Amino acid sequence: MTSITIIIEALLLLLGALNSGGVVPPNNHCNIRNFLRTHECEELAPAFIAEEIEVRQIAQLSNEDLLSLGVRTIGARLRLRSAAASWEPQQVCLFS
Repeated sequence: MTSITIIIEALLLLLGALNSGGVVPPNNHCNIRNFLRTHECEELAPAFIAEEIEVRQIAQLSNEDLLSLGVRTIGARLRLRSAAASWEPQQVCLFS
């Protein structure tokens, strides 16, 4: 992603915030990608996005849910749930 693309995305996000009364609208795709990237599970992002899973929902997913999303190991499921439970959303997304 180029610097210009990042700047354009940030400006569009801020424009949306101005139009919505100053609150930056959530960007679930960005949040889930960044969260999974941070926890070395970026390859799972398409499945989470396709199922409309938000980061804050991960802590509530069952083992079967996480398995169906591609989280194969017990350790990875435990780590993702724990991290999701204490996750704080970013206001501006720099990666998509």
